[in-house]
Amino acid sequence: WQSLLHMRWQFRDLTFWQLQVHTNTPIQTNDGGESLKTDRISDLFLRQFDHFTLRDSHLSFLTLSGQRAELAVPQLTWLNGRNRHRAEGQLSLSSLTGQHGVMQVRMDLRDEDGLLNKGRVWLQADDIDVKPWLGRWMQDNIALKSARFSLEGWMTIEKGDVASG
Repeated sequence: WQSLLHMRWQFRDLTFWQLQVHTNTPIQTNDGGESLKTDRISDLFLRQFDHFTLRDSHLSFLTLSGQRAELAVPQLTWLNGRNRHRAEGQLSLSSLTGQHGVMQVRMDLRDEDGLLNKGRVWLQADDIDVKPWLGRWMQDNIALKSARFSLEGWMTIEKGDVASG
């Protein structure tokens, strides 16, 4: 009924097994201080799917350093409400240089004017290699042999900025 009411496909509960996404668009920082606006793919996942689960899925993209990285998603459950988006699961990063660690993540975000810019994110990660995430300038001007960290924490996001943590 929701599909007829909104005149576009609406899905209640979906499970994606081995979803493979490959993009050549690099992840960029948003220097304007505003949150990232939604595009067609995020509109699909944030508005048309009420509840979805990703299992054994992979997202391949370019990092700030220009290196190709892959985000493996062994399991992630996402629940969308009217203006609320919640997720819980496990993510793993890897690149040409190898595995960069595993993260447990929980998010409870609010959607204001089409932007995910308010809420709370909880992360727990062990032995994450952040060297591929450093910008080209850092790679060229600082002689780092490794850059690893572990963390467990939360952050509160207000108006697209980290407000507390």
